[in-house]
Amino acid sequence: MFWRPMGHLLIRPLLPLLSYAVGANPTIATTLLLAVVSSLATLVAALLLYAILFEEIANPGISLFLSVVFLCANTNLYGLHSGTSNSAELACLMGALWCAKRESRCGDMRLLHVCQALAVGFWLPYVVSFPALLCSGH
Repeated sequence: MFWRPMGHLLIRPLLPLLSYAVGANPTIATTLLLAVVSSLATLVAALLLYAILFEEIANPGISLFLSVVFLCANTNLYGLHSGTSNSAELACLMGALWCAKRESRCGDMRLLHVCQALAVGFWLPYVVSFPALLCSGH
């Protein structure tokens, strides 16, 4: 629900910058924009995974190895260059999991709910992850 409107909102201010790379074709510029956002979301998801793993196992080598394996997974390699919402929804879900782990100690769960709402906004079936996220922090 959020992916295409987000692309529509971002293309207007970024079209002059993207036109240097792709010319005056707005369709190709929109595709490039969504691919770049998807790539950045994949990177954010990998960094959040590293933070979650490092907090759980306290071993930077294993956390780094598993994060690189995550980046080499087929679904991430597909989402990295395709411009689909898969990477953004996964990054939001990883952010929600990170917030659940972190904010369960603080008691403030607002950021968790924002991340979860964004994940559901990018892909509706993530609504079934609410109970798991709420239980994961405890």
